[in-house]
Amino acid sequence: MIYRSKLLFLLILFFSLDVSFAAAQSKDYFVSEVAILNNSATMYKTKNRWITFVTGAVGKKGIPNRIRLGDQVTVKNTTITINHIRLTVWSENMRMPEGYKSKKKGDMSCVLAESKNDIPDERERARIWINATACHPVR
Repeated sequence: MIYRSKLLFLLILFFSLDVSFAAAQSKDYFVSEVAILNNSATMYKTKNRWITFVTGAVGKKGIPNRIRLGDQVTVKNTTITINHIRLTVWSENMRMPEGYKSKKKGDMSCVLAESKNDIPDERERARIWINATACHPVR
């Protein structure tokens, strides 16, 4: 079970971060408002389970199609105030593992979080964030 939760966390991290080997293929920006495309946003939560951390999807229902800084988003009784929106723009094509959509030059994805510490990275900690696999900035 511990292995499975860590694998899930790493997969989520891979698709919501500018990981080291993808760094040359993408560029990150912090923006004030985004439009979520194709219902592609999902809220995730990492919980501290005493000796390990468990990451899983909270859900999609309740995430609006347009989100700006200061908005509150609630999914299944879990509410966060959006204070940081990181937009990733892919500058070249990138093949993804089977079962995941490959990134094409110009594709954009977003991570929305209450604090910068809630944006997924290599550190294990309790956090809540929203990952949108397709989005674009507004304004």
